[in-house]
Amino acid sequence: MLWSGILFVARSRPWQYPKEMSVVVTLDRTTYCGFVRKLSLYSLPYQIMRNLIPDPSWSDADPIPVMKVTCEIEEARVLLDLANRVYPDAAPDISKAIDSVSETPAEE
Repeated sequence: MLWSGILFVARSRPWQYPKEMSVVVTLDRTTYCGFVRKLSLYSLPYQIMRNLIPDPSWSDADPIPVMKVTCEIEEARVLLDLANRVYPDAAPDISKAIDSVSETPAEE
């Protein structure tokens, strides 16, 4: 029973909704899996990385499927800091997602 409760918290993060998800970090599956393996199951970065957008274009024939993680800008910065320390291969993709949001003008 405890295990299913942990998965629910990790996947949904209900205490943070209805916040707008402002950053979409796109990682190839190899990088995503390698980074997630470095994280503790009970950590905030792990919970953030579990917040995936389903990709309808993903198929078994696709040689490099992508994983799209949605998060707030502050959460993306946490991921970037951690990636720089424990899994540098993920850092460029996270940085690119942060930069793309930073360059977008805010709607008024």
